[in-house]
Amino acid sequence: MLFSVSPVSPSLARVAFLICLTFVLQQPGVLALKTKRPFYSTWYDWGWYGLYPQRSYQSSGLLSPLFNFRTWQSECNDHGYVLLEPRGLLVTQPGPVITDKQGNLVWKGAEWGEVMDFKVQVYQSQQVLTFWVGEDSGTFGQGRYIIVIREVSAANGRFGDLHEFKITSDGTALLTSYVQTPADLSHFDISTQGWIYESVFQEIDIATGTLLFEWRASNHYSFNDTYASPSALGELATEPSTAFDWFHINSIDKDTDGNYYISSRYLHTVSCINDTSGEVLWTLGGKRNEFTDVSPTGMFASNIAWNHHATYLGNETLTVFDNAKAKGMSRNDPPSSQYSRRVLAKLDPTNKIVELLQEFPHPRGWTAQSQGSVQILPSANVLVGWGYIPGYTEFSSAGKPLCDVQFAPTMISTLGWVKNYRTAQNDEWVGRPGTRPAVKVFRDLFSRSAMGKLSVSWNGATEVARWVLQGVDAPIGAWPEAVFQNVMEIERNGFENVFELDKIEYEVPQYVRVAALDSDEKVLGVSHVLDKTREATLAVPWTIMTVVLTASCFLFYKVWRKRQLLLQPVMRKICTQKVLRHTALGSWLVQSYEKEDDIIEYQQMLYHDEDVPGMDLNEMNGDGRGKQE
Repeated sequence: MLFSVSPVSPSLARVAFLICLTFVLQQPGVLALKTKRPFYSTWYDWGWYGLYPQRSYQSSGLLSPLFNFRTWQSECNDHGYVLLEPRGLLVTQPGPVITDKQGNLVWKGAEWGEVMDFKVQVYQSQQVLTFWVGEDSGTFGQGRYIIVIREVSAANGRFGDLHEFKITSDGTALLTSYVQTPADLSHFDISTQGWIYESVFQEIDIATGTLLFEWRASNHYSFNDTYASPSALGELATEPSTAFDWFHINSIDKDTDGNYYISSRYLHTVSCINDTSGEVLWTLGGKRNEFTDVSPTGMFASNIAWNHHATYLGNETLTVFDNAKAKGMSRNDPPSSQYSRRVLAKLDPTNKIVELLQEFPHPRGWTAQSQGSVQILPSANVLVGWGYIPGYTEFSSAGKPLCDVQFAPTMISTLGWVKNYRTAQNDEWVGRPGTRPAVKVFRDLFSRSAMGKLSVSWNGATEVARWVLQGVDAPIGAWPEAVFQNVMEIERNGFENVFELDKIEYEVPQYVRVAALDSDEKVLGVSHVLDKTREATLAVPWTIMTVVLTASCFLFYKVWRKRQLLLQPVMRKICTQKVLRHTALGSWLVQSYEKEDDIIEYQQMLYHDEDVPGMDLNEMNGDGRGKQE
């Protein structure tokens, strides 16, 4: 035997037990799913569940964010779905995500990869899912727009940008595009031919692709108006590949009179554009602000900075996401908000007066360096997505945070490793996928039979009320519909549910499948057939994995401690030499043994220049070690 483990003290045993218990109880679902409150853990912010916590699903292989509900009020627990598109360094399976209001997965479009501007819109009287997909440069995109039933591109051969794709009631689409364009950039001390990324927006007819309107920023604004610079953005601006993004359009809206409203991040403005001439009717914010701010003392509507997602609400009111700051680019900003916020402003375009009606700041006073969104819900609540900060908040109409949700721990929230361009909500979407329910037979360490359990899910299906397990013993090829018999039925709860096959008292047929039923007992779909004896895989529960991990850590500590005790005689001699006692390493080693009586004795002798037994401190070898007597 190489080592022996000494008896564990009662206090140490209690600590180890509490660690194991905490691991088990803090796992997603162990406590949260037994209460009405969605999942919440104070350990989340400490990275206990990882830097990007996720839930995995046996039946489909999909992954979804594990949301932490820092604040949760009953007003949030209504019907509806939240739409996100998490992406970033730590997001191993990006794609559009739909969840219910308690964070349970409803649909994941993993096959699409990284997408942006994911939302539900109405096209030809149908609710459709739309999003952008393509190449993201880090500030804008070059790609196309997806309506689940078709694909849409920008007109005139341009690439569709990631920032906006909005379907109007007329069957048209408002979209952004970035176009490499030569320009005179002498204002930025660039004497050679300069290049810019021109901010362009279009309105096109979706059915025909016909261009109805196009607007270019440089025809109406000057480079003097921007708060960005080529040097701050790291753009040389002397060739197309290093063009300067000076305007940065990131949202478009349209009112019933036909006028457009656009947000410019780098000009710090929201502008109203005439739908015929392209003339700028007015500008709010930035260097060309035309409005006198009559907001209450200490509050402002015209000092928006690095803003996103401006929306015209009618009655001369406007909402906008005010980022307030931008990392590495805010040195020369005029005074702005100290935190990111949702701004609701009342405008008087005739007299050029603006007043701040409401501001909803980030609940912890943070600033989102980029991205962000605002949506007024049918309930009059306000949904704010924090963009660069991985989370969203639903406020009451009066500004009270009802739900404050995060999907990455606080320790990395401002690093951009997990982010989400926009957050949206829809209360009426109905998902009827054209695929089959996904099923998988597996067994865990507690299974009492060879097959154990069967997991089932149906990605995107919103009308499933119950799952029915059906089985047959007839050989393949002899499966008329009437042969399959009902074996077991369970209620649908969350995205994935499990049949406990090993707990069924009678023998389950060899071949099984699962039928999805709605609340009216109508069969919505049926999975493919599985051979339960051949397709079972081993799945180790996370609880067991954490207990094993904890035990392994404890055993490693004991082994390390035993080896440390064996090395103590050697380390004592090294630590107590005059050569090492003045070094950082020697000092640390001495301190590591300071609780040992014999080490304290050595230290006392050294600091009184007494001889140490067994060491000749006056005779040193070339390698700095003392000769032993």
